[in-house]
Amino acid sequence: MRGWLDNWIEMGSLRIALHVTAFIYILLTPFSTPKRVLETTSELFWGGVLPATTPLVIVVLLFDLLMCLALRGDSEPERRELLGRTAVIHVSLVAVLITLFLNSLSGVLF
Repeated sequence: MRGWLDNWIEMGSLRIALHVTAFIYILLTPFSTPKRVLETTSELFWGGVLPATTPLVIVVLLFDLLMCLALRGDSEPERRELLGRTAVIHVSLVAVLITLFLNSLSGVLF
């Protein structure tokens, strides 16, 4: 258990913050209920803010994935392995977020 935690901490504070943010969105997105008319503050958060900001988190994850893949080519083997693990984590987080986001919007879109 200690090995994966050390590897995760080795990624850096900004990537850790990005992963934590994505994980929070993964936990909150299933409760998102987009509506056309938002009357209360809670409806505004769950139906407006959360569905509007989820694609932003996805785009930031994809930009960091692009940077990981670009930096991976010129790196030494240890750094290349770290960037490869980071890319796998990003792809899995993006896949889960897109699935949950489309599921939460399915009532409005379809």
